[in-house]
Amino acid sequence: MTISGQITPDTTLTERRQLFCGLPLTRTQYVLTEDTLKQLTGILSPVVRSVNVSQIRSMAVQRSFLQKRLGLTTIRIATNDPLISELVIRNIRNGALFEERLRRHLEQNQAQQPHTF
Repeated sequence: MTISGQITPDTTLTERRQLFCGLPLTRTQYVLTEDTLKQLTGILSPVVRSVNVSQIRSMAVQRSFLQKRLGLTTIRIATNDPLISELVIRNIRNGALFEERLRRHLEQNQAQQPHTF
């Protein structure tokens, strides 16, 4: 699998998951922007799943033995969204970077939101 991670000035982080040798037989792209985390899947009939960052509840990072050997990571994200209760980011090469950026983005988002009691 080949993954390209890029960060643009507007805090967009993109991860692409492709098949071995870079063949785009299946393609999934994860994009973290200011307000949303998007999962774009497919080539011929693309599907977009979008979760508001403020609705992310928790994250878990998983690595099987084979994933460790290949340098891949799976991130499970639980949300408060009634349509998308869990978003699974499978087999990305820059998983630690993506998870760390998402955590930092969530912390900044929570700090900016006003707290009501």
